[in-house]
Order: sequence, then structure tokens, then C-alpha cells
Amino acid sequence: MYDERTLLLSDGEKTVRLALVGVALVAVLAFLGLTGYALARQNGMASGRVAATGSGAGQVFGSGQLVDAKPRPAPPFALTLFSGARWQLSDHRGKPVLVNFWASWCPPCQDEVPVLQQGWTTYRDRVDFIGVDVWDTDKEAQSFLRAHSAGYPSAPDPAGNVAVNYGLTGVPETFFLDRDGQIVHHFIGPLDAASLQSLLQSLLQP
Repeated sequence: MYDERTLLLSDGEKTVRLALVGVALVAVLAFLGLTGYALARQNGMASGRVAATGSGAGQVFGSGQLVDAKPRPAPPFALTLFSGARWQLSDHRGKPVLVNFWASWCPPCQDEVPVLQQGWTTYRDRVDFIGVDVWDTDKEAQSFLRAHSAGYPSAPDPAGNVAVNYGLTGVPETFFLDRDGQIVHHFIGPLDAASLQSLLQSLLQP
């Protein structure tokens, strides 16, 4: 026969055991989630590829358009270039800056590279360029840059902080900053030579 104290103790033990099981399940689910995320990044950035087929952040833009936007301060950032050098936006104050978001698996980005390369070659003394690689792997990104002879500075955004702060919706996407660090133009989709030249010229107006 069990007395009342024994029964209460048994209920307490059951509660503790249930709590421990719950904690264990949460830990397992968290581990599986982190593992899945890591595998997605390692294997071709599956998250970016999936998002590219739908709408919202991560989609691929096949055609370009200039978006009307009220000028706003450009979020500061610092990244390590694929070359190993450090690139910090604040170091470029006083000079217009082009910030281009891209990914190696994005076909329109491939078409855009020659346009950006020619623009950088022509305007590099007057406008600073920075390519920001998103939802990608360093190996594929560097292979992409070599294959397309992209000479302008480019860096990975491994944590995605720059993309989030700029409100990135897809690739390719480009932000044009004036000398005071204000975003004055926002272009969604691949840039063509005429659009790029027009926007760069507007940045250089007194």
C-alpha cells in the first residue's frame, strides 16, 4: 500500500520526466534545424534557389527597372573581399558608390557582369563599385568571377546582414549612393549599358 506522500512523489517524478523529455525533443529539433540550414548553405545555397522560383526575397529578376524611392541614408557595412582585403563603406564617403547584389547561380547576373565591368573600367576613378554576393558559396562565387573576368571589388555577405539592411528582394539588384552616402537610385534586375551610364552620370552631377 502507498501512502499519500508516496503518490505525490510519484506524480512529481512523472512531471520531471515529462519536462526532461520535452527539453530533449526541443534540443533534437533545434539540432536538426541548424544541420539542415548548414547543409543548404553548403550544397549550392538551396534556400536561394528555391526562393528564386517564387516571389519575395530571393527571387531572380530577368528584366530591369528603376524603382522610385525617396533618398535615404545607406546602411553602413564592412566586408572582406574575395581578394582578402577589407572594404568598408564609410571609407568611401565623398565619392559616389555603386552597390550591386548578385549570386553565381543567377543567370541575369551573368548577363550583367560585362555591363558592370565596362562601367567600372570607365568610371572607376569617379565612382566606387562593390559587388555583394548573397545566398551563395565562396567556391562558386569565385569561380563565377573568374569565368566572367569581373575585376571590380566583390565580397561575400555570409551572414546576410547587408542584404537584410538594404531590404534586398532578389538578384541582381543595385543601389546607387551619392557622395554623402545617400541611396538616391534603386535598380531592380540586370542593368543594361544605357541605364548604367545614365545613373552613373546622375551621381556625378554637381
